Amino acid sequence: MQNRDPVVERVKQMRESSKILKECDRRRESLEVRKLLRHWRYLFFDAEGVLIRKTGHGSQLILPSELKPLIYRELHENMGHL
Repeated sequence: MQNRDPVVERVKQMRESSKILKECDRRRESLEVRKLLRHWRYLFFDAEGVLIRKTGHGSQLILPSELKPLIYRELHENMGHL
């Protein structure tokens, strides 16, 4: 699903090439892409090629935008806020 999301796919392409954009080039990217690029040094691929963000205690999956409402609903409304 990450490959179908235009924001995540764009960042994945940049990360695969290890191409760090100059500031003037970043400004041409969408706001959502720029938000992810702020975490550049923490973005990696897992063994299956899924984009993740490394944290101090583990890693976080970079969610495609179409999954965000489902995840929110399941974690906050159905399971209770943990």
